[in-house]
Amino acid sequence: MAKHMRLITALGLLFATLTCPVLAQEKCDDATVRRLSNRPAGLIAAPDIYFNTRFGEPPVVGSQEMETLRLTHSSERRNQRPYVFAPLQVVATSDGSMAYDDGTAHVEYDEVTSGKHVSFDITYLRVWKVVDGKCKIAAAFSRPIGQ
Repeated sequence: MAKHMRLITALGLLFATLTCPVLAQEKCDDATVRRLSNRPAGLIAAPDIYFNTRFGEPPVVGSQEMETLRLTHSSERRNQRPYVFAPLQVVATSDGSMAYDDGTAHVEYDEVTSGKHVSFDITYLRVWKVVDGKCKIAAAFSRPIGQ
């Protein structure tokens, strides 16, 4: 009888761990940040993301505003290649609740109006935090290298 109770308790704990979002939280650690690094920003952005990437322009705040900016860019660009982020370092809190990464990424596209091919590298800093059990980008700052 005691054996069965231990088995039932163990199975209950296993079930709770697999189904309870609080216990099954993704951490913002080195491995997670590197794994998520090259996913489209819209998929890994926190709802309240602070996004500062345009020199001389105010930052964009919020994932909806970031999506609006993406749509504006996509109407001005053709043949845009996905950004390839290369983290130079990832620093995470010991509990995995937050992290930051910095590094470089390559940007490449053709301008719609002129047909001109544009290619440059950026330097970036991103802050990550756990939101609803997932590691998300809370803030991003980038500039073209040399600017």
